Amino acid sequence: MEGDLLSSLLQSPSAAKLLNQPIPILDTDSEYICSLALECLAHLFSWIPLSTSITPSLLTTIFHFARFGCDTRVRKMSSVNGSSQNSVLGQERGRLGVLAMSCINELMSKNCVPMEFEEYLLRMFQQTFYLLQKITKENNAHTVKSRLEELDESYIEKFTDFLRLFVSVHLRRIESYSQFPVVEFLALLFKYTFHQLLLRDKLPNPALRQLVVEKDVYASA
Repeated sequence: MEGDLLSSLLQSPSAAKLLNQPIPILDTDSEYICSLALECLAHLFSWIPLSTSITPSLLTTIFHFARFGCDTRVRKMSSVNGSSQNSVLGQERGRLGVLAMSCINELMSKNCVPMEFEEYLLRMFQQTFYLLQKITKENNAHTVKSRLEELDESYIEKFTDFLRLFVSVHLRRIESYSQFPVVEFLALLFKYTFHQLLLRDKLPNPALRQLVVEKDVYASA
């Protein structure tokens, strides 16, 4: 029964539609309000009983804001347009991504098991896979290395810590489902860690170092 539910969710048009929604265009006031809301959520997640408070729809909304952090257009907008107002606007949009990842990492560090756990786990995987694909995507305009260099350092650190927690906490739980593309996920994870190592040489980031260890342990099991 559980496997059937997961399979149907993976293939549902509504799930695909959610993943393909574009990043919302927000004015300055809206971005400020969203920043405050994400800061409040991160604080609440540090002490409220998560199992009865977290829903799949809330998780999806937070992940939607996490996309601001891996959108290179945010950084380019401020550098190309040049004005101080556009620079502040670009920084604020990037900050939304950092704040959203802080919320997600708070959930991950608590090993949250909400009431709708199976759908929560599915949404977590879908969004993780999506972000990894987006960050490691290569095209004529970007290599993985250039894309990583354009992203905010704070966002990369938060995202790396999130991947470490996801691999150590949830990967074993979800791999038993036949619909989970474990090989494709590990390939993306390898690409991400490989290019991170190239950029950071001697692993100054503890989360990256631990992620590499977790990935290697999982792959060799």
